[in-house]
Amino acid sequence: MPAIQNLARRGGTWWWRRKVSVAGVQVPLAFSLSTADHKRARSIALRLGVALEAVCMAYGEYGTIVDEKTLKRVFTDAMRREAELVRAPPGKERLLAG
Repeated sequence: MPAIQNLARRGGTWWWRRKVSVAGVQVPLAFSLSTADHKRARSIALRLGVALEAVCMAYGEYGTIVDEKTLKRVFTDAMRREAELVRAPPGKERLLAG
C-alpha cells in the first residue's frame, strides 16, 4: 500500500495534518482521526483530502474578498465537520449531514 501524505501518528492515535494556501493565505489544519487503526486512518485521511479540495475550489475564486482569520475559521470548521461525518458509525453519518 502506498503511503498517504498528511497522515501522522501521535502516541497511539492517527492525525491528519495539512497546510493549504488560498488566495495567498496559509491555512494550517490538524485533526485527530480518533483511531489507532492504520487502515481506518488511511480511509479517513483520503476522504478529508477530497473534502479539502472541494473547499479550496469553492474559496479559490472568492478568497481575495475574505480576510485571513475568516478563511482559517471556514477551513477549520469545514474539515472538522467532515471528520465528524467520516468517523460516525455507519448509518449515523446521514443524521449528521442533515
